[in-house]
Amino acid sequence: MREKRQNCVALGWITPSCQGKGKPVLHLHDYYPVLNLDDYYPVLNLDDYYPVLHLDDCYPVLNLDDYYPVLHIDGYYPVLHLDDYYPVLHQYVYYPVFHLDDYASLYCFN
Repeated sequence: MREKRQNCVALGWITPSCQGKGKPVLHLHDYYPVLNLDDYYPVLNLDDYYPVLHLDDCYPVLNLDDYYPVLHIDGYYPVLHLDDYYPVLHQYVYYPVFHLDDYASLYCFN
């Protein structure tokens, strides 16, 4: 089991999806799910059938790269990375901005 990272701050938590589909909802505070992977409330919606991230139900804004676990806004500049070994979101290629710890509901900052 990996040790918890030293630079983690408990700012949020994970709850299951509102329809019980197993997709987690990530909250920054008590009332509003800021990052939501649930189909029912698609603030950010990871499609079940296509590797596309949605800001709403109809319009895909971020495409999952075919060769690397990278989310792109365009084809040249990777904006969000999904790390293979940690559930990590990277704002830039080499500088991870915040992490979601998979053993605790922590946002981790470098």
